[in-house]
Amino acid sequence: MNDSLPLLPFLATALVAGLAGGLAMNSLMRVLSQKHATPVDMTRVIGSLLTRSGGDSAAAGTAVHLGCGVVFGLLYLWGLQSINGVSMPSAVPIGLGFGLAHGIFVSILLMYLVRDVHPRTENRSDNVTFAVGLVYVAGHSAYGFTVGLVGGLMAMGLGG
Repeated sequence: MNDSLPLLPFLATALVAGLAGGLAMNSLMRVLSQKHATPVDMTRVIGSLLTRSGGDSAAAGTAVHLGCGVVFGLLYLWGLQSINGVSMPSAVPIGLGFGLAHGIFVSILLMYLVRDVHPRTENRSDNVTFAVGLVYVAGHSAYGFTVGLVGGLMAMGLGG
């Protein structure tokens, strides 16, 4: 059986799965960071990195984050499709694995690069801890899990 999707259903699946994954990621990170001394508001961190201010950074960060969610949804689904993994139930653990690897990479990048160059002092230096890195790993894992789940379910419905 060929698990590849035609282009238009593939793009629609990536759009829905990427947006759902981005929302799941952001939600989990907000819940986890409520228990942490330094809140992890990823959308504000992204937005203030781009706008260099704190005022309108949440809206800009949310737009960029959801856009990246769609782009990475395309990449994750392309990866799943390339190994014939866009089917249930295999899409879920594979997507989770992609998210875990992605989260580790982003956490390392955050902890060793962004913390020294971010324009806002609260997003630099001592405020970027190992615990913050773990929140990013968990968030990206939730993203991958959700993209795998939604992508696999949509592929089933589309005859993939």
